[in-house]
Amino acid sequence: MLVPRVRAFTLKNINHYFKHEKGPEAFDRFIVIFCQALIDSRKNNTLLAQTIESMLAYTDRLVSLLDQDSLVRYENSLAQLFLRLKNLDDDVLIFLVQGQHPMKRIAQHLLQLEKGVTNYDFKPLAELMTRVFAMNYEYWLGEKDPLA
Repeated sequence: MLVPRVRAFTLKNINHYFKHEKGPEAFDRFIVIFCQALIDSRKNNTLLAQTIESMLAYTDRLVSLLDQDSLVRYENSLAQLFLRLKNLDDDVLIFLVQGQHPMKRIAQHLLQLEKGVTNYDFKPLAELMTRVFAMNYEYWLGEKDPLA
């Protein structure tokens, strides 16, 4: 019941929080709520998928609003998120790998923003993407070949 409401609230009000000086802190707090929902919904795959999708929709929206100046402001918050996601169990991370909001799009947007102008630390994102791509690759290798 809470996850859809938090998702709607964060997406509807993101412009208010994004521009505020404590915007990164608000982002962190909402991510903590989503992470707690992940922990609480581990046994319910439907809710787990919904929570991951909500978190990624919020992150995707925030990243789409970033420019080079705000990228510096949100760098630590994004790094914390990417580390949290990277450290999820495989059973949970698979919902991120197969979700509607691909991490690849978020990563590409951050790469386009950076363009060598800032000293953005891509290590947390790179570690997450390495794990996501490896899991995706392993998943598809385990599927039956439709050509046969």
